[in-house]
Amino acid sequence: MSALTAPLIEQLENALKQCDFSHSDCEVIRQEAAECWYLHLDLEGCHTLGRSRMGGLPDLPEDMDWPRENSGALSFVMQIRLDDAAGLLPFGMPNNGMLYFFVADDALAMNVKHKLIWVEDTSALQTARLPPASEMNVNYARNGELAPYAIELVHGVDVPISELLSGLDFYERDDAISLMSQLESLLKGTSDIEATAGKLFGCQWRKGHGPCRDMALLTLSSDDTNPLSALGHDVWGRLKATKEAFADAPHKIDEEMAQWCQLLRIDSNFNVGFNIWDAGAYHVMLRHADIMKRDFEKSHSILETC
Repeated sequence: MSALTAPLIEQLENALKQCDFSHSDCEVIRQEAAECWYLHLDLEGCHTLGRSRMGGLPDLPEDMDWPRENSGALSFVMQIRLDDAAGLLPFGMPNNGMLYFFVADDALAMNVKHKLIWVEDTSALQTARLPPASEMNVNYARNGELAPYAIELVHGVDVPISELLSGLDFYERDDAISLMSQLESLLKGTSDIEATAGKLFGCQWRKGHGPCRDMALLTLSSDDTNPLSALGHDVWGRLKATKEAFADAPHKIDEEMAQWCQLLRIDSNFNVGFNIWDAGAYHVMLRHADIMKRDFEKSHSILETC
């Protein structure tokens, strides 16, 4: 918990007191807690030029075209003004500019076709026009234009409570589910699951089979003839084969995991009209080294469903 700032430590401690966890559970939660920036949604100011936003239309630089790929124009999901994080983002992230997330195709859960774009200069933004329906990819045509919501970045605490369940005392309690929900609500600052759209950074799910482990396995399965960028439909086969190949060298997986972080998690939100399969979430992954180089084109997105 040493990485948390004093206000975040106080927030976590107040939440633990209200939830009546055992002493041993509190110790585990303190060790696993991490800072994040929750993406709170607000209808007010949702059309303000240059504001963080989910849905609606993006505000793009005058010289930037609507992102496309072979299947057509991509679906705009979210733009995040990094200035709103008050210069506190980790891993060498830029503290200014706009981060855009567009999706082309969610058919491959372990390799979502997308674009993560960072633009440093936001002095000349303009609201983009939606490309003609004939130019949009199938995914966007199915979902339609998402309702615009302004995003407020709220500095908070993230705890991988569902990952820790089997190791905590409260898991055996009859009120375990409500207790878990209470803690999550206190840390997010709201009990309305539709009031947030995900988070920037937070816990990295290094244990078990989370996105960071999947990224490590996929990266280890790649080479010059089988690159990560060319992932096809047999992603699960690659994951299984790589896991078996490195069964006697788990440290190699851990070393590769340490090179990646979950930069962004985007949740389904029915208020916005954004439903990822059966209420799933996009995990947007990037290497620390690529963040430092501002090379957001090398991001990888994994779709997780309920």
